[in-house]
Amino acid sequence: LRRQLPRITIFENSAVALNMSWDPYSRPPTETDLDSSTASLFGIEIDDIDTASWWYFNNQVFPKTDFNPFIKALQDSIRSGKGAVVTTNSTTIANDFMGISAGIQVQIVWSYLSLATTWKDELPYNIQSDLDLGVEGPYP
Repeated sequence: LRRQLPRITIFENSAVALNMSWDPYSRPPTETDLDSSTASLFGIEIDDIDTASWWYFNNQVFPKTDFNPFIKALQDSIRSGKGAVVTTNSTTIANDFMGISAGIQVQIVWSYLSLATTWKDELPYNIQSDLDLGVEGPYP
């Protein structure tokens, strides 16, 4: 964003799975709904400043109004079986700390770590079964 590129890709390889039952229009996110670093890009703080072991409080580069539609798009993508991969368009807000100018129009491809079930369904049954075992299986 500092270089004002018109297209970027963001990969969120989080240990926190996107909560598929959470409705972002009904309440703010919690630490079990999604990764706090993703939310911080929209100025949404999940972690308490007194207990966080990292500092995301200067990360906002996108308007808060973009957050809920973005989360719903990720959830819809997961439900479709493609995994959490969506493309959004946004306009930056100023972030002097990061050196980001306001008004940069950017297309973002987001990839939030999740299982693509359509891909999994095409695997041989024995591998699908192994994947179903999670960390207890042969592919931790």
